[in-house]
Amino acid sequence: MARTKNIALRDAIAKYGIVANRLRAKNRKQRAHCRSGFRTPRNIERNSKSRKYPPCVIWDPRQPAKNPIYNCRIIKLYCRTGYHLAITPSRRVKGLSGNEESYALLHATPVSFGVIRIQSVETRLYLAFNKKGRLYGEMNMTNDNTEWEQWSIGAYDAFRSRKYVHYGWWIGIKKNGRAKPGPKTSWGQKAIQFSAIQED
Repeated sequence: MARTKNIALRDAIAKYGIVANRLRAKNRKQRAHCRSGFRTPRNIERNSKSRKYPPCVIWDPRQPAKNPIYNCRIIKLYCRTGYHLAITPSRRVKGLSGNEESYALLHATPVSFGVIRIQSVETRLYLAFNKKGRLYGEMNMTNDNTEWEQWSIGAYDAFRSRKYVHYGWWIGIKKNGRAKPGPKTSWGQKAIQFSAIQED
């Protein structure tokens, strides 16, 4: 009986030793990984490159000669992500890659200083944000969510919602062609930068 107990105790000690060795080896790997990936705030500040954005200037609709968007009746807004902004009959806003898409033909009209409305020529819907920051086609042009501040970011244009200006929501098209939600947009992103292409 005593011999059986000694054998069981010896086996338990051996199993415990194996488990302990595995845990020690795992801890050593974790410490090595932490040491290799650790950087002090000073190192992070020294190694990171400061991003410099071009100045942001608001357009004056009272001077249409200086604003390329008002020099024509029909335009296309080409995003830096590779898509044309479009409003479909289902009131969905998305990016189209084709050059012959009629839903991408837009008409911009001035509202006040630096503020415009963007309307689809084909569907007659106005570009707007809903309360959740989703872009959609609005039928009623008198809604204040159809008004956009037009800004210049270097050689590109950006459009911020006038109604939700306190949230900082911009028109944006993601790399997959889908409309980018307003809460996920910010100044300086490629998704919010557009080129106004004259079509008439």
